[in-house]
Amino acid sequence: MVFAPSNQVSNFYPMKILTKEQLTALRDIITPDNLQS
Repeated sequence: MVFAPSNQVSNFYPMKILTKEQLTALRDIITPDNLQS
């Protein structure tokens, strides 16, 4: 497979970051502050 162009890599990384933020937000919803404390 040909190496991905830089623009494709740039599109890939923000997607991973967004997924990580969504996962963190989902974790906050699943585990409320009163449960964390």
